[in-house]
Amino acid sequence: MGFIEDLLNWPTTWPQVEVMTNGYTMYVDRYDWKRPEEYAVTVADAENYLCSTAHTTGVFETKRMMADARRLPPNCASIPPQRELGKLDNKGRMQLSGKELVEAMEKAHPEWCKAQREGQTQTKVAADKEDVAPALKAYERRDYATALRLWRPLADQGNVFAQTGLGNMYAEGEGVAQDYANAMNWYRKAAERGYVAAQRRLGLMYADGQGVAQDLDKAMQWIAKAANQGDMVAQRRLGLMYAEGQGVAEDLEKAMQWFSKAAAQGDSKAQVFLGGIYLEGFGVPRNYVEAYKWFDVALSWIAVSGATGATIREKVTTSRDAVAAKMTPAQIAEAQKLAHEWKPRRV
Repeated sequence: MGFIEDLLNWPTTWPQVEVMTNGYTMYVDRYDWKRPEEYAVTVADAENYLCSTAHTTGVFETKRMMADARRLPPNCASIPPQRELGKLDNKGRMQLSGKELVEAMEKAHPEWCKAQREGQTQTKVAADKEDVAPALKAYERRDYATALRLWRPLADQGNVFAQTGLGNMYAEGEGVAQDYANAMNWYRKAAERGYVAAQRRLGLMYADGQGVAQDLDKAMQWIAKAANQGDMVAQRRLGLMYAEGQGVAEDLEKAMQWFSKAAAQGDSKAQVFLGGIYLEGFGVPRNYVEAYKWFDVALSWIAVSGATGATIREKVTTSRDAVAAKMTPAQIAEAQKLAHEWKPRRV
């Protein structure tokens, strides 16, 4: 059995460093866990990464980021002149209906309108995130009764974070009887409103046939939506679907593209997949330097706690060392340099 086939039989849940949740923690963890003296990681790096992910993922873990999310883009500071839109009465008042005015503004000032919409969306996301904070804290301390009580009314009001939280509780049977159909119902509500985590979870349920007959077409639809919004787990799963021809024609080039996107953001599974792909020359020329690099990078992102983490780290370490046995000292040095210089980036 080749490495890729073996990798598919590894544990499905990995103790992954929470890249998208907290930029500060992410960098501190990576800095502490592996040869810290070899990483030029700074607080500025963490801040930059957190800023680059927060507005698209709905993650606002610091007061500063909350403030930034509420601040409209600079070109929203003042409304552009509307006189040029025409249809003013003799007192200079606009004689367009609301709909006509919006259409005229979109045509005359598209960039301003786009920034305004984005600013309003960011403000709404921040407010919704703040609303669910007490429920999220209850959920994290496993006080599921309180989380359910607080999330339910917010979910009914259309809060996507609350809807996804309820979906998680029903999917996992946390504080409620496990109910995949109910989980899908809440995920769908949030997914249709564009929330990326719900889109990914809904897609995975279709892919795995949880609460519904397996439907790879719908799985592809929802997972692709999440992947295109930058969700690294969805990107990795989309890569796997292209690699195996699940719900789509097999396409190793697209598989590599999606694995690479997920790996670039810090998804350790995708990084190990890339290592295996370069090790075996699966759809690409065999490249031991790249294989070693990705195995080495992955070790920085696999949590060290727990039996599963220890097992995965051991497997990845063994794979990296097996590649090293095929390399020259110069190649190993090059791969280590590339791994040590690697930093996550939003794609």
